[in-house]
Amino acid sequence: MKKSRFFIANWKMGMPLASAQEWCKRHVGGLTALQKGDNNLVLCPNFVALQSVIELCKPAAINIGAQNCSQHAQGAYTGEVDAQSLKDVGVRYCIVGHSERRALFGETDEAVVNKIVALEANGIKPIICIGEDSKQYHAGHTKAVLEGQLRLVFPVLATLPRALIAYEPIWAIGTGDTPDINYLDDIFLWLREQVMMKAPDTIVSLIYGGSVTPDNAEELINVQQIDGLLIGGASLDFQKFEKIVSLASR
Repeated sequence: MKKSRFFIANWKMGMPLASAQEWCKRHVGGLTALQKGDNNLVLCPNFVALQSVIELCKPAAINIGAQNCSQHAQGAYTGEVDAQSLKDVGVRYCIVGHSERRALFGETDEAVVNKIVALEANGIKPIICIGEDSKQYHAGHTKAVLEGQLRLVFPVLATLPRALIAYEPIWAIGTGDTPDINYLDDIFLWLREQVMMKAPDTIVSLIYGGSVTPDNAEELINVQQIDGLLIGGASLDFQKFEKIVSLASR
């Protein structure tokens, strides 16, 4: 049986408001065609563009995700955006623990867990990012790093009906390099086994991210335990995004 596939577009700061609006207006028909069968498309614009993208993409029935949220429900946290506000504008998914948040903004494993709890309380599905850096990868410490990042997550994950875990090797993000397919087979099988042991009643989709392009999308999605792709730079170009989804949907 053909399994459901997730295609998550993380626009980061690559699509200002006007550009995001134009992208959606121009390609809503194409998005409708891509959102078929077992495909689940999720667009993640910046906070300012969220409401516009949600409204413009309604005809395509596309799910919209946020790129981050606060771990706090309310309070004096200037510049933060709470999960309740994301729910109110219609956000269905939210990325948490992205390596850029961890490295550039000091986001901790504890903060990631708090964000997951806040999102779940508001009916938003978390996209939980994990990954190792180049030094950790070359030292053969990948599984130990991932296990550490998931240590606090699993007890919470086990209480949720659904969630997504996105493995993004940091050394692959934006570099054009992707891990060997045999390596990904091993990592994703190990991840699936961890999920089955520690959150057996939770439906968890395993996602790969890191320099996903039309050239490698089909090979990546054919790794047995991969349920979808988290797409960065290539998702800003609709033709590339369309090609990735089409190739990986075969």
